[in-house]
Amino acid sequence: VRFIPVGLTPEEVARIGLPPRGSGILGVMLQHGKSLRLADLGADERSSGFPANHPPMQTFLGVPIFARGRLLGSLYLTEKAGGVPFTEEDERLLNAFAAHAGIAVENAELLERERKTAAAESELNRFREELFASLSHDMRTPLSTLQMAWDALAMPGWSDEDRDEFLTTGRLEVERLTRMVNDLLDLTRIDRGRLGLDL
Repeated sequence: VRFIPVGLTPEEVARIGLPPRGSGILGVMLQHGKSLRLADLGADERSSGFPANHPPMQTFLGVPIFARGRLLGSLYLTEKAGGVPFTEEDERLLNAFAAHAGIAVENAELLERERKTAAAESELNRFREELFASLSHDMRTPLSTLQMAWDALAMPGWSDEDRDEFLTTGRLEVERLTRMVNDLLDLTRIDRGRLGLDL
């Protein structure tokens, strides 16, 4: 349970010691996710009391904070000005504030998700650019070899043995290029979800 006090000085927070652990009235709020309005917090049978140095609290109003149906936490108010109990109007206002807080948290989560997605897409695009640059380089090498072999074969005066050697080199380079093209096609199929990976 993460507890953020507002309206207490840092010295008061330090004197209180450890924050609430989600038991008592705060635990009721976290478990049930419903608004709770009390005229005397300490007198409620569900109250677990207060630490020794805790400021006095009597009136209490707590409302849940939801985002997409998920309970994120609660807002609590105590000690209404003038010592009077909180009203239904106070509860409506705090519920409206909690709804806005839930929307703000939801928007922050969506923004963070979009940021992570954009970063992942950027990394993927960088990887693709590097991959295609590497493939272009690797494919150019056997193509150059083939071109030189064919240009050489076009010249007269080759022995059968030399010609066979050039043809063997050409066949090996064609096989190498074919493997690269097949690997590239497999990558495309994986990217489109048409080919599974057996790691």
